[in-house]
Amino acid sequence: MMKINPFLIISLFFVVTVFSQEGDNSLPKSWELNLSETVALVQLSPLDLEYVIAQDSINDLDKSTPWRFGIERPLTLNIQQNGRWSHLPEGGKIWRTAIRSPEALNMSINFSDFYIPPGSRVQLYDNDHKIISQTLHGSTNRETKLLGTWFVEGDVVWIEYYQPPHVSLRPQLKINSIVHGYRMGGTSSSNIPMGNKLNGSGACNYDVNCPIGDDFDSKKDILKKSIAFVNLGNGFLCTAVLVNNTKADKTPYLLTANHCLVNSDPSLWSIRFNWVSPTPACGTGEESGNLQNNFTVSGAKLMANNSLSDFALVKLYSEIPDSWDVAFA
Repeated sequence: MMKINPFLIISLFFVVTVFSQEGDNSLPKSWELNLSETVALVQLSPLDLEYVIAQDSINDLDKSTPWRFGIERPLTLNIQQNGRWSHLPEGGKIWRTAIRSPEALNMSINFSDFYIPPGSRVQLYDNDHKIISQTLHGSTNRETKLLGTWFVEGDVVWIEYYQPPHVSLRPQLKINSIVHGYRMGGTSSSNIPMGNKLNGSGACNYDVNCPIGDDFDSKKDILKKSIAFVNLGNGFLCTAVLVNNTKADKTPYLLTANHCLVNSDPSLWSIRFNWVSPTPACGTGEESGNLQNNFTVSGAKLMANNSLSDFALVKLYSEIPDSWDVAFA
């Protein structure tokens, strides 16, 4: 099983920063405008969290499955029939919609039809206008038209499409489901094995931040940058590692576990690099503070897998920019 390292994770959910998929730090266009159109929240019904937690008390005992952090909730919204359009004086357009899933700690979006014209962009952000989880451009368009996004903190997620005046092609945006994140800080029940907590690991795992030996200590801080954290798009999490090929040409191959493919389509995966603590400590789960070097891509294609050895190799749809501080193992 691809276990989640206890010292690489805490900072992931407490970052209040702006980062994007393609290095675009643009703020959402609506933030700089006083738009008169109001956007009605799409309100989902509350989850029965007592029932969900009861399920987890059983499922968490199984070390062969990914860790569940959220519940995928079916939802159908599209840019033609839902949300609100605003037409700007210079000729541009903005479409916005907002979804609330009560008591969610975070939310992510699954698009079943995603196409945006070159020059336009889609951004996801929180209700307080503090966090932009992703900025998506035309280079994110896929043949599958499927796309999964990274997390937005809180129980409200905003989706905004901006089309500049010079763009005339029509976008296609259809939301098929959201993932309601309900636990992120591990479980409190003392009878659950550490290997099945978010901040835990199995007996066979060794903390990469602990001393190993002079022949490897100089390399481990580099190799940690090859680790990826994967939102599977179905409410489950996995880890993976960015691996080079024999040509060493940095083709973006990602190695993970075969069981991460169960009820999961790599086209909907959202993958984040460089969530490693900048000040790690061996044997503790100390918070690492805010990070501003987190890089996210969406989507991958399955290349090879085997259930007996529990491996899966996928190829990211996006190349890794040279400016990203990542490593190919």
